[in-house]
Amino acid sequence: MLLVGALGISTVDNWLRPLLLSGKTSMNGLVVFLGLLGGAAAFGLIGLVIGPILLVMADQLLDNVRRPAPAEQPAVGDDGALGSRAG
Repeated sequence: MLLVGALGISTVDNWLRPLLLSGKTSMNGLVVFLGLLGGAAAFGLIGLVIGPILLVMADQLLDNVRRPAPAEQPAVGDDGALGSRAG
């Protein structure tokens, strides 16, 4: 009974968690699922939480690196002249 419960719960958890997490993130469900499996393989049970977190952090980091920085705009004063008026 313990074996059936562990396998059943593990299987349901491995299928439901990606479905639930993929709706709240912009990541594909397969990527979240692979993050869960990779995290569990690397860190054990706590890896089910750490894996997807590391995956999202890496995705955001790469997204920020790939996106060019916005160009700075010169400040415009009240009279339309460039720069700010010191008073």
